[in-house]
Amino acid sequence: MQKSVVSHVSSATPLLQWLVVLAILATIAVNALANLLPIAGRRTGEISDGFSSFFTPVGYVFAIWGG
Repeated sequence: MQKSVVSHVSSATPLLQWLVVLAILATIAVNALANLLPIAGRRTGEISDGFSSFFTPVGYVFAIWGG
């Protein structure tokens, strides 16, 4: 005899999905604003250049932030 497996989907699932979409859109907006309206006149790439580290990706990697 097979046991039936009942999948319980919470009513919070649609809310969480919308919150994830909202968070992604907010992240994109903040990243765009960081380059359109640079903080203290400095773009994301310029701020990154101001800190030394053992590993810094090449410049085209920062294209994700538009800078």
